[in-house]
Amino acid sequence: AYPFRMIEPELHNWVWCDHCLEWKDTDEVSFIERKEDVYGKDLLTFTCDACNRDTIGSIIISSVSKPKGG
Repeated sequence: AYPFRMIEPELHNWVWCDHCLEWKDTDEVSFIERKEDVYGKDLLTFTCDACNRDTIGSIIISSVSKPKGG
């Protein structure tokens, strides 16, 4: 019998680009500022590498795959 070993999927951090209108992996954006809202949720201000425009205060979602919708 072989020992059972579970491989955990890698989580990615996703942010919403207000200009491309899609979720971007944080590896696809250039970090400007990270802060918390009044509820303790992380918000990211960034420049999108695809459209080269800034998005201010996008919520950060950690997920294995790209979130659906917007």
